[in-house]
Amino acid sequence: MNKQIYPLLIAQFLSAFADNAILFTVIAMVMQSDDLATWYVPALQSVFLISFVVLAPWVGAFADNHPKSRILIIANLIKAAGAGLLLLNIEPLIAYCVVGAGAALFSPAKYGILPELTGHKLLVKANSWIEGSTIFAILLGMLIGAKVADYSIQWALIGTLIIFLLSAVITLLLPNTVSRQEVSGSKIIQFGQQIGSFFETTRSRFSVLSASLFWATAATVRVILIAWAPLVLMTKNASEIAELTLFLAIGIIVGSASVPKLIPLEHLRRTRIPAYFMGVFIVGLSFMDTV
Repeated sequence: MNKQIYPLLIAQFLSAFADNAILFTVIAMVMQSDDLATWYVPALQSVFLISFVVLAPWVGAFADNHPKSRILIIANLIKAAGAGLLLLNIEPLIAYCVVGAGAALFSPAKYGILPELTGHKLLVKANSWIEGSTIFAILLGMLIGAKVADYSIQWALIGTLIIFLLSAVITLLLPNTVSRQEVSGSKIIQFGQQIGSFFETTRSRFSVLSASLFWATAATVRVILIAWAPLVLMTKNASEIAELTLFLAIGIIVGSASVPKLIPLEHLRRTRIPAYFMGVFIVGLSFMDTV
């Protein structure tokens, strides 16, 4: 594996850690407040994801047209700004939307730089490393962020801000990759044309549709789980919810480590098999009333 991927792994780990630490910090803020309604937590996650959808036509092109390592730095600084807004008691929905904007910019640069750091043969392995380290960061971010937030919201926010900045500093170790010449014209039209091109071949169509369904399901389950735990399991703080989501993270870590051998690029359609099992287990979750 190219040694240049290690700074990317560390920077991505820290950024994902802080992403989830700040989410559970805000969840703790909601659970400790008598003024915020129960719809607030799903709304928080929604504004984060809406940033991805709204900014999609621009962030990918921006990452292509500039050195991706520098884009990662800018994205982390935007996330840090969102954490700073929370420290200043700005409306959490606005502040977390800023964090989402940074994450939306971070994502295409992260995945775009991978092929530049690895060859075709190592791309799946490198991607699994990125995904595995990301989920491990999510796991630790949830647990540590929730526990610190239950103790002190202010210290939790200060910690996430520092981690975002540290991730930006580590990203300086990545090479300045060559950017392509910017294509003129409407980014929205170009984005639509690019999406249309994904449906021209069977494999790309399968990849786009299956990935879209997977992430839609994952986002929905995460929102449901946070609402379901206090209602059914009578959880009373962010730490208990974070501990519950630990098991989701463990499953994804195992899957990320297994996928290079079980589902190589040449057998992409095998992904439908674990998807069937996911559907069955999600339905089974509705019948659970104990941990």
